[in-house]
Amino acid sequence: MSQVTEIEILHPREIGIVLKWLASKKKLKTYFQRLIIFRLAVCCGLRRKEIQNLNIGDVVLTGDYPAIH
Repeated sequence: MSQVTEIEILHPREIGIVLKWLASKKKLKTYFQRLIIFRLAVCCGLRRKEIQNLNIGDVVLTGDYPAIH
């Protein structure tokens, strides 16, 4: 039987704190990578493995809204 873990959701204030921290790291080479990973996790609800296995071909930028397939 698999173990059920409680899902934790960030409060908008907490998201703001992380984004502010990320903004302070703009000089880092990995800034955009970190920002994209955070946004994929928070805004799209992707898990670590889903982000890790994501390919550029999975991202659709045409249409009204960007999408991930």
